[in-house]
Amino acid sequence: MRLSLLTLFIILISLAIPVLGENSTYVSLDEAKKEVEGFFSSANENNLIIILGSKISLGDQIFFNIMKTQINVIRDERFYPDTSIESIDQLNETYIVLLGSEKTNILSNQVITNETIDISKTLVSPPIILVFGLDNTTGKKILILYTLKEKYNNLNKAVERSPLNAILDKRFIPVTATAISLIFIYIWNIFSTTIVELISDYTSESIIERIIAKHKRKEITIRRYIDSKEGFSILLSSIVFSIAMSWAWSEKLDDFLWMFIINLIVIGLILLLKESVRQYFCYQNNLKAKHVFWPFGAILTVISTFLGNTFSLASYTLREEKEEIERKFGRIIFLISLMLFTFSIIIFILNLFYPDIIFQMMFTYTIMMLVIDLFPLPPMDGSDIRKWSSKKWFTLYIIVVFFYISVNFTFLF
Repeated sequence: MRLSLLTLFIILISLAIPVLGENSTYVSLDEAKKEVEGFFSSANENNLIIILGSKISLGDQIFFNIMKTQINVIRDERFYPDTSIESIDQLNETYIVLLGSEKTNILSNQVITNETIDISKTLVSPPIILVFGLDNTTGKKILILYTLKEKYNNLNKAVERSPLNAILDKRFIPVTATAISLIFIYIWNIFSTTIVELISDYTSESIIERIIAKHKRKEITIRRYIDSKEGFSILLSSIVFSIAMSWAWSEKLDDFLWMFIINLIVIGLILLLKESVRQYFCYQNNLKAKHVFWPFGAILTVISTFLGNTFSLASYTLREEKEEIERKFGRIIFLISLMLFTFSIIIFILNLFYPDIIFQMMFTYTIMMLVIDLFPLPPMDGSDIRKWSSKKWFTLYIIVVFFYISVNFTFLF
């Protein structure tokens, strides 16, 4: 069964590898730099403008800022948001750089959709694509610059589909959706604790302790591999996250089923691998732990996605609630989190140079899972890592959150 899933996964990746058109020419980064400098040989600060697409991810914005410093002719130019300019016609500048393709830049979409640009050449210099052209109505020289992954990856549509659009600026929707999820998780923690205390107040504490101890002995055992119940929990969690991510990342809702299949395979394999490693480490350290489905978290996952940003767990790891056990478990989860983060960075780099939807979903799910799982509020594993080492938890979490924001947020400089 596992071999069949792996074979299907490899086939999906091979189908998704991009093939550029015949009119595109591959060049080195040095050659691309020379082409840009030659194209703008007569440009200066008075006749050149750089326009940044409003839907470009924060990560690509950082990349373009770094890239700008390497090209003399545009090094000192500032970025203007595409939302501040209605059309190319109103610009006085002769040389125009449009950062972002028709997907992410309003003006790029205008000149391509209206066919007002005569494209002279298209150069591919991984990880970027450069489109050189001339506006056929104004005679202005135009360079459209965007990343390979922008061409072959999907945009996050969760914000556009959020009902919060009616009352909030789009920039604040992901933060609001996340805040709502955190409030509900906090309430759940308080409510669940209060219920246990209430029962304890009206029942013999020794009876409660015996029931809890008996339940834990029955449900949690030391095992080397995950069992069928954990496998079922992983499947349910994978289905929930596949629904959420397919809703958020489908370019069109007509593509939902295809995206769901891709995500189910990607998420299922990553979650299965993660929990298998976790179970093995727990076995080596003589720890009792069990992966369980969390219905409340599953509902919250769907709700937060619908509102504009996924932030919840559909499952979590149940373990003994002893301080020493929690610290040991925190160390194990920290090591697994480091492995997953390293994996996500490798996939991110692969997606820069060989972009496809499989790599995009692998990175997106892994980094999202880390951000959620490392949050220091039970039942997230971050609460256990903090008990083991708050400094290491904080350092890792800051780095993970930065990468998460760079992919999912589009704040303009």
